[in-house]
Amino acid sequence: MHNISGVIGLLLLTATMLMAGCGGDVDSEGLETNNIHAVVVIEAMDNQTDINAELRTEGAIVALSSSDKFTVSAYGETTVLSRYKLGDLFTGTRYKASFDNYIAGDLITLSLERENENSAPQSYIRLPETVNIYSPADEISLSAEENFTLLWDIVINTEIEIDANLYCEDSKGSSILSSLTESIDDNGSYTIKFLEIIEQKDLSNINTDVQCHAQVNITRVTRGTMDGAFANGSSITARHSSSASFIVNF
Repeated sequence: MHNISGVIGLLLLTATMLMAGCGGDVDSEGLETNNIHAVVVIEAMDNQTDINAELRTEGAIVALSSSDKFTVSAYGETTVLSRYKLGDLFTGTRYKASFDNYIAGDLITLSLERENENSAPQSYIRLPETVNIYSPADEISLSAEENFTLLWDIVINTEIEIDANLYCEDSKGSSILSSLTESIDDNGSYTIKFLEIIEQKDLSNINTDVQCHAQVNITRVTRGTMDGAFANGSSITARHSSSASFIVNF
């Protein structure tokens, strides 16, 4: 078993941007806080906590002016989220911070401090309990027709996301990716049969002489509260993920 890296937060923020459409940055100077829609995603791992934030107004990215400051407090430390861009493909400003620590159940708070507009000092969330997958063993070989069950330490009244990916080759050596995503209540187990997540058109093309590889990610999710000064629909989510990998035979 091993914990996956905290890149999901960036992917979620990227998806949000693509759905809203691209546009130039809007400076926060003169922009009322209740017109700023904030999305914060926290990816937590064994000894790492990554915070990614995106600010928008009417679909456009908001870049904080020099008189505004976005801070995060965790593990007895407070730091200012740094400004960055995703790269040439994606225009627009994002904000991030990282801590070399992770304590399940700890409270993380964020504060948008503004000199000329209403501040938003009371956004908060508790980190989820860790996901500890204890069965089956990592890298075991499975039949695609086999029902198998993943088991992890249960935490009552929490949300779990399942993300299963199967990588195979067709007769021409091209890759075939099959995937399944599902949200469930945390009952400590999930049963899957890889044969059932493959589309029929792909099943007939799989090269059965080449082993397929699968990865199943189990993510525990908590949702926090954004300060009421932000626009309606603002959100903060924390996620802890672990993964298990398998060899799948047809």
